[in-house]
Amino acid sequence: MTDQLWTVDQAARFLQKSRRWIYYALRVDEEELGSIPHTRIGRSLRFDPEILKEWAMSGCPPAAAMMKRNRRAGSAGFELHATPLHSRGGKRGTGVQTKVQKKGARR
Repeated sequence: MTDQLWTVDQAARFLQKSRRWIYYALRVDEEELGSIPHTRIGRSLRFDPEILKEWAMSGCPPAAAMMKRNRRAGSAGFELHATPLHSRGGKRGTGVQTKVQKKGARR
């Protein structure tokens, strides 16, 4: 993972797609085709440029496959942490907050 994460606008610009397309891909279950690898920092969506480039070059496989592949390879100085939250219910949230933290940093 690089030091700079992309926003929805930056990811859309790179993929030459609309913001609407990005948000649609985010609603697809991460185990299915059409999903896009991403992380959430609080309520903000972010994309790792390296993972997104690899995802696009490998034919856009399900996001879960890309995230598993990235975890096995090891990330460049960052770890993803998932912290369960109280579910809001409905379609709005997944009930999981992801934190990106420098490796070796205090928690």
